[in-house]
Amino acid sequence: MLAGGIAALILISIAGAFIQINGFSMVDRVRASFELRDLHVAERNYTSVSVSSFGIMSLSPVTLKDLPGTLSDYARAKGVEVGIVNLADTGAQEVVLLGSKQSVLTGSGSAKASLAVSRNGQLVAYAAQTEGAQSFSPLLSTWTVRIINLETGLDAELGTGFGPQFFTRDGVPYLLFTTPDGIQIVDTSTDEYRAFTTPFDFDDRVEFAVRVAPDGSYVAMRDPATKQLSLYEVYRVAANLPIGVTPTGADLVGLLDVAFANGVVYGVDSYDDGIEGGVAVLRVDPQSTEEGKVIYLFPATANYRFIQ
Repeated sequence: MLAGGIAALILISIAGAFIQINGFSMVDRVRASFELRDLHVAERNYTSVSVSSFGIMSLSPVTLKDLPGTLSDYARAKGVEVGIVNLADTGAQEVVLLGSKQSVLTGSGSAKASLAVSRNGQLVAYAAQTEGAQSFSPLLSTWTVRIINLETGLDAELGTGFGPQFFTRDGVPYLLFTTPDGIQIVDTSTDEYRAFTTPFDFDDRVEFAVRVAPDGSYVAMRDPATKQLSLYEVYRVAANLPIGVTPTGADLVGLLDVAFANGVVYGVDSYDDGIEGGVAVLRVDPQSTEEGKVIYLFPATANYRFIQ
């Protein structure tokens, strides 16, 4: 019996090495899907977004039950799932707590985007269109970042900007977002939300929103002239001092977007060799100048981005 089981495992391993999925062996595909388990992919069109996880054979759709309308953004952490939903009954776009305790968390009706959930699942951050506008704007200066405490229900305004992201550095929880004037760091350990803005010369457009690693070790920023992403190592974070960054030299040239997980950078890029309209996921070593390694390929029919 034992010998038969060992033989079966050997055969499975051999088959996994020869079965090809989008140019990868089954073994490599299993490894990549496990490595990317904490990341999701959002494919969006003009009116909605679909969310998928990295499956072995292909992307696996994430099923969100009893949505009260059309999903336009999604985030989760610590078992807490939230979405920005165009409500079917009112037509308003609101932040909604999903799952068994579903509830509408906002009530402004203005356009909303760029959703994030804190690591402990207590805080939700989002960007809302200033002055109640109901259409998406590409300008950073037309958005206001807000934060909701799910325990108290408090919905506080943090300031003009876009792209809120939670991270923890040296045991302190922070929120980072991008303003037309630079990077704002907010201390979220108390409801005082102490903040400091570090000046950077950004273009006033949402695609220049800065990306930050969950542990605050790296940020990725676009050059306003070339629009290329560059990676910076963070050596100082505080809510009363400028953020301290230094370039790493990592090769992010040509990447359309990045996400952080497992202590490395994952980039997305277009891929045309064998997959029409395909997307390539690359693993980038933040301490190396070598090109990233493609670890996953999938077809895409709409615009896409990582959800971390």
